[in-house]
Amino acid sequence: MGKPLSLDLRRRIVAFPAAGHSCRTSAAKCDISPGFVIALMKRYCTTVSLEPARQGRPPGGQLTPPKGHLVRTVEARPVITMPERAELLDVEHGVRADPSCLSRRLIKLGFSYKKVVACGGVRTRPGAA
Repeated sequence: MGKPLSLDLRRRIVAFPAAGHSCRTSAAKCDISPGFVIALMKRYCTTVSLEPARQGRPPGGQLTPPKGHLVRTVEARPVITMPERAELLDVEHGVRADPSCLSRRLIKLGFSYKKVVACGGVRTRPGAA
């Protein structure tokens, strides 16, 4: 992704067409593309802001809303497998997630997988008794 132009340059670009010149003349004077000036003027007329638009993917993901449910189910039943956990999430919330995605999410939430010979393994959170 490219870096946005500075607000100072954006102000100068908008001031030139506002003074009665064309967008293409403004583009030639500032050595930028005419399409950018046209898009900037359109954005300025609708939002009255010269701030650049947010770039990239929006924050969060499909596992952000059911995060609390995921933590509660792990604390209630720590011994079920990730595919079972993914199926449970699909049935209860309608969110289809890959088991590896669930595992990464639980690791980010602070859960770790401890192997216990007697019961097959337990997901625990550090510091939780």
